[in-house]
Amino acid sequence: MNFFKQKRIEKNLSIQDIADNINYPKSVIEAVENDVRNFLLQPYAYYCVKTYGQYLEIVNLKELIEKYK
Repeated sequence: MNFFKQKRIEKNLSIQDIADNINYPKSVIEAVENDVRNFLLQPYAYYCVKTYGQYLEIVNLKELIEKYK
């Protein structure tokens, strides 16, 4: 399971919860959770992943963000 999805489920949040709170479309959240790396142009993808990770309070976020650069 994708790390972002796992963290979201652990926090008992829906994709819609995340989308509403960070102001990104559900499709962006779903793309991150499904490891679809060509979903957005750079640097927008980087910032989406970073914002999502910060919202989930992921500690090793820098390492995860590197995958989306």
